[in-house]
Amino acid sequence: MAYKISLFDDYRLVSFNGYRSIMNFRNTNNEKEGKKIDAMPEGVELSVENDCIVILINLAVKSHIIGLGAKAFPVDRKRKKFVMLNRDPDTYKTGEDPIYSSIPFFILTLEDKAFGYFVDYPGKIVLDFGVEIYDKIKITVDSKKCDFYLFNGDTPEKILEQYLKLTGSPVLIPKWATGHSISRYSYYPDTVALEVLVNYKKFVPVDSMYFDIHHMQDYKLFTWNKKRFKNPNSFIKSLHERDTKIVTIIDPSIKIDQNYEVFNRLNGTYMETENSEIYSGSMWPGKSAFPDFFNKESRKRWGDEIKRWLEYGVDGIWLDMNEPTVLQGDKIIDGKSIHKCDDGITRKHKEIRNAYPNFQAMATFYSMKENDLNPFILTRAGYSGIQKFAAMWTGDNISSYDDLYLQMSMVPSLSISGITSCGCDLGGFFSNGNPQLLADYYRMALFFPLYRNHKDIAGNEQEIFLQPPRIRDDIIKSVLMRYKFTDQIYQCLFFSHKYLKPSISPLSFYYWNDETTIHLRDEYMLGDNLIYAPKIENQESREVYIPKGEWIRFSNNEKIIGPVYLEVDDHFPIFVKNNSAIIYDDKILIYGKGSFHMYLGDEFKVSDSDKDKDILIGEKRIQVKAIEISK
Repeated sequence: MAYKISLFDDYRLVSFNGYRSIMNFRNTNNEKEGKKIDAMPEGVELSVENDCIVILINLAVKSHIIGLGAKAFPVDRKRKKFVMLNRDPDTYKTGEDPIYSSIPFFILTLEDKAFGYFVDYPGKIVLDFGVEIYDKIKITVDSKKCDFYLFNGDTPEKILEQYLKLTGSPVLIPKWATGHSISRYSYYPDTVALEVLVNYKKFVPVDSMYFDIHHMQDYKLFTWNKKRFKNPNSFIKSLHERDTKIVTIIDPSIKIDQNYEVFNRLNGTYMETENSEIYSGSMWPGKSAFPDFFNKESRKRWGDEIKRWLEYGVDGIWLDMNEPTVLQGDKIIDGKSIHKCDDGITRKHKEIRNAYPNFQAMATFYSMKENDLNPFILTRAGYSGIQKFAAMWTGDNISSYDDLYLQMSMVPSLSISGITSCGCDLGGFFSNGNPQLLADYYRMALFFPLYRNHKDIAGNEQEIFLQPPRIRDDIIKSVLMRYKFTDQIYQCLFFSHKYLKPSISPLSFYYWNDETTIHLRDEYMLGDNLIYAPKIENQESREVYIPKGEWIRFSNNEKIIGPVYLEVDDHFPIFVKNNSAIIYDDKILIYGKGSFHMYLGDEFKVSDSDKDKDILIGEKRIQVKAIEISK
């Protein structure tokens, strides 16, 4: 086994057998060559077994593991085994693996130390955190070539920053995309879709409406079913007149049909079989071809289709089934299929499968940019680096309380893995929920960057206006509360984009040396100064854990000294760190003393000396209010 170790400012890189990554992370960042060194860090061993690279890392009894993106498990990955392989599981519940995306980046914490690791290989990887060997992490790469990064940061915050400097800054999605969104598989025809929107807006704002595959003609991409949507331009105009954006679904599957113009325009740029024929697989439109997004000509032609589609007035693109999935066998494309990559190398699908959605999102993103749009792309699948182009949701979840609690691990874990624009289907996608469960999803996800109600065609009605009055009013309260915090949520997304911070996180990210936080499954943080502990299942009150430091109870401005457990009966149990500031209801609320970095379209600073002032930010006048804290 041949490998080279190089030392860079932020990490050590172990490159096996002259690996040439399709992701090209270091060249993209114009990074200079690292200093060649001979020694591996203490506690790391390398070997080859059955033509696979094997990496062993010491795993101490008191250590914990966080990261890996949206895995359907609790926040702590220790004593579990994971597979990195993009896969459509149909649906999932706790313990299902692998699922849609593959983010082989994780942080190991051990008392007062933290270590970060990233395996850059977009094919299959197995990560075993102390299952096969009790005191070892065992990473098995299904190849003799990969890049292995060991980050130099000594806190999770610093390690995430170094990882994002390498793989790319999270995209700053447009602000409207963080607003309340509605979706169904599927709303049609146009008259029904408009009726749904009008009824929703009698009660709550709706910033965007998503359209699933039934808007297409025979499920052909970039088409409208003219019986269901007689005049798409006029229909989209009617949405815009109601201050609602439209996001349409696009899969990667192109129907193989000589009479289909899109198929003909992309011909010559599709993924191929070993015999140089177009690879075909079964998908919604039937026998389908798949663009070879690893090839710049394919990306260009796809981008041209996106531009044509945007001429209808479409505001955002929703990339689905892009693991990529086929509706046959194990739903995974033949691993021997061929990609003709930009660097001139022909690679097998199994070697780069997990990165397929990244290159699709890239092609879509740059096409939207060329169309003078601030792109919003929502993707189901992805690999490390997807955060540069797209937001991600956690896929086809099940309406259940098990899932509701699971999402409080999955979505914050996406954020601390670099995908900071993230969310889940409110109410659950598959199966039949109930009105109380729907209200609890809305309350639980109050601070998730994405806030979309989405439901399967065969599930129960999740429209707010169809709920019992008590439930409807509860959901309205959650939606309106979220809008009061929209500027704070968007500020966190801006800090993610510019300063490489998580938008939301499990408490164990910032309070990683507090053993209690790694076990919490019903609390999370917005930014680094707000804790949220939602009440679920008609709880009159609930127990909340507050970590070390001074915290202010949002409902009554009471000072709390952590670490401590306390019982609270607030409708929205929110706690703000003392000596910090938040944006709430068009005001800046200052708790304690200090100078604070803020964002409201522009960056600015505010301090406790500005209390009771009105300040002009851009064209918006904001009141600064100092909160009187009760002891």
